Amino acid sequence: MNYQHITIAGSGVLGSQIAFQAAFFGFHVSVYDINEEAIEAAKTRMASLQTIYAESCARAFSD
Repeated sequence: MNYQHITIAGSGVLGSQIAFQAAFFGFHVSVYDINEEAIEAAKTRMASLQTIYAESCARAFSD
């Protein structure tokens, strides 16, 4: 199968990390949650992951 779009049900810690990983590897990702506050928290969490990944990649490629 050739998946192009992934939908994640739940935007907690695990859902946010799965969504971020999928997006990082080039998939189009939608995150669904029943609570708008949870979605907003997930956006903040994913922004934090973006910073962590950027720093980690920079260190990996600078060695």
